[in-house]
Amino acid sequence: MKINVTTPLPMRPSSPELNHVFGSNKLSALNGGCLLDTVDEVTELRRTCDLLLDELKEFRTAVDHHAIVATTDAEGKITYANDRFCKISQYSREELLGRDHRIVNSGFHDQKVFQNMWETIGRGEIWTGEIRNSAKDASFYWEAITIVPLLTDDGRPRQYLSIGSEITQRKLAEEALAQSQSEIKELKEGRSPATPAYVNSAIQFPKYKNMAPRYVYQRTEQKC
Repeated sequence: MKINVTTPLPMRPSSPELNHVFGSNKLSALNGGCLLDTVDEVTELRRTCDLLLDELKEFRTAVDHHAIVATTDAEGKITYANDRFCKISQYSREELLGRDHRIVNSGFHDQKVFQNMWETIGRGEIWTGEIRNSAKDASFYWEAITIVPLLTDDGRPRQYLSIGSEITQRKLAEEALAQSQSEIKELKEGRSPATPAYVNSAIQFPKYKNMAPRYVYQRTEQKC
């Protein structure tokens, strides 16, 4: 026999993970604002929510191990930074929260890049791009970034989810390849090639010094 329920039953408290996905307003309505008809429905809904929460935690763990993840509010202020973001930027979580991403701006890109980014995500559209950022010690690193707007019911962004992968090694390899091709062309034309790109890159990105040919980097150090 089914038992009718006339008052809302207590639900499992909402978590930061579910707040990020659904928004705190929706979860508040779910927890305290809807009347459920039967105990069976309450039990099934709680079981579904628990399974969803467990899956979200598993997905978050996997993403956190691979990617640089951050969320910001609608104004661009950082509200969440995962461990990889803290490690690569060399800023503590306390230093990042409440700041915007200009804290890691390297000054490498034209302002039009960021203007286009904000216009895109402000329309509720996904933006992807490659950005060179600056860590706390002034060293550089490259990210391939996807920014996903999370929208309110009326379609306005309420927060932004940024997921990035470090691509510094790839960018350095591309730069070295382009420089090598340029050197070959200059040699064929009888001109002295310019300083190899991998030498400049090794100086700018000391973390990747071992990517440059050892003898070239040693000669560069001797000149400095």
